[in-house]
Amino acid sequence: MSYRSSLKSAESAASKIITAILLLSIFIFNACNEDPNFIGRNILPSTDDVYTRFCDETLINSKTSIGKPILTSLNSTMLLGSKVDSIFGKSKADFMARFSIIPMTMGVERIIDSMVLTLRVSEVLGDPDFKPTIRIFELNDTLSFDTIYFSNESPDRYYDPAIELASQEINPSDTVLRIKLNNADLYDRLKDAPDTAYNDIPEFWNIFKGLYITTDDVDEGGNIFFLDIEHDYSELNVYYRDDLDIDTAKFFSLVMNFSTPRVNSYYQDYTDTRAISFMDLPDQYDTLMFISSMAGMDTKIFIEDFETWRNVDTLPVAINNAELYIPVADTLLTNESSDIYPSKLLLFTYDENDVFDYLHDFRIDANESYFGGSYDFEEDAYVFNIGMHLQSYINGDIDNLNMILVSQNNATSAERVILNSAHAKERKMELKITYTKF
Repeated sequence: MSYRSSLKSAESAASKIITAILLLSIFIFNACNEDPNFIGRNILPSTDDVYTRFCDETLINSKTSIGKPILTSLNSTMLLGSKVDSIFGKSKADFMARFSIIPMTMGVERIIDSMVLTLRVSEVLGDPDFKPTIRIFELNDTLSFDTIYFSNESPDRYYDPAIELASQEINPSDTVLRIKLNNADLYDRLKDAPDTAYNDIPEFWNIFKGLYITTDDVDEGGNIFFLDIEHDYSELNVYYRDDLDIDTAKFFSLVMNFSTPRVNSYYQDYTDTRAISFMDLPDQYDTLMFISSMAGMDTKIFIEDFETWRNVDTLPVAINNAELYIPVADTLLTNESSDIYPSKLLLFTYDENDVFDYLHDFRIDANESYFGGSYDFEEDAYVFNIGMHLQSYINGDIDNLNMILVSQNNATSAERVILNSAHAKERKMELKITYTKF
């Protein structure tokens, strides 16, 4: 009797468990058929809803512009040469530099036998077989310690073109250039200089003010030499004999180092080039964007319709991520090689006075791993993250979204690239925004 009663109780309990499972299954099944984004939302008021959205339809325009002069008086690499093509036109580089002397003692009676300038070549960009003619002139005016010099500094007032110290062909396959200087007046000044001039750098500079180094222009092709002027091999050696030991040839070295004033001057001519055809259309926006170093071409980027994100109906908005995607133009169209693309581009804001400033995203990115701008070989594009900059605009912290794109190595390279704008037919420049709407 007690056994049957226990069995009946067990059967009743099992029945209740099975019923509960069935009810739970029905609830879960029905729940899975509902919009998963809605589950639990009816617990909170609709005013607390949060939406994460994506936008890639922001209107972007761009215009290629001629770059402004850049600081070159701190360069340890000097560019030298001339290069011409139908897309970017003519680019030329030459430089001026003073030389420092290590205090030394010479005999009273001395003879200057020769002077040889050596320059360390780190790279050559352009025609590897073209041998340009280098020309060297003595400076007759000084470069100052307390002056900063820019790439538009003209050498015209610093030298006499009629007094040439050297001219010869230079070979782009050489790692060190050697050019002999020939000028009787310079030799005599060094021979007749007082002993104190060889122990006092400012006094020596009154005798020898430095060199202007350039190359002949080219009509097509050409190349640009990259010269490491602070390398141990870059120096001006003066060979002499004196009455201390007239039979022994001696020399002393004049060097270019961090303390010697110098300036790299750049020249651009865009006549009849493809790039200038875009810049000559002020009322139209480009399908291509041109970037070149040596104070060449920059591109201004305009985010045209972003003020709508400040509307009361739009706010509050939090930018989760904003990626400015800038693809490289088809190389079959431009005939450009990735070997000369800038390894990194920089993106600045600029004001009505053309003064550049860093974006907020760059300022917080000490390691530059977030901000971006490096050339991505797989994407064949340059990508920047500018979310904080856009958020600052939405919040009213800044009022200017105009940006300018430049080569990071603008002052010390001849790199260049052609990019697709937002108006290109394929692979357009885009601003991809992921944001949260509260």
